[in-house]
Amino acid sequence: MTVATVTSKGQVTIPVGVREACGLTTGSRLDFVVASDDTILVYTRVPTLADLAGSLPNNGVHVPLDDLDGAIAEAVEAEFSLERNAR
Repeated sequence: MTVATVTSKGQVTIPVGVREACGLTTGSRLDFVVASDDTILVYTRVPTLADLAGSLPNNGVHVPLDDLDGAIAEAVEAEFSLERNAR
């Protein structure tokens, strides 16, 4: 069993073995859930798309969603026609 102490600021240092086992690195986020039996569950938080918003530069280019949908549809159609022609 690994033990850690809560500081006066409510902080806990996660022991290195636990960090390594969970794949935690600087900036990792954790979710804490208190179960009905007062057990505390800690989950590594998987980033959502909302968390990733703004993480990539857009160079000032804005592509409307309809244009993206159209480009995807064209690519899928082209891929399927290539597959049909190859048969």
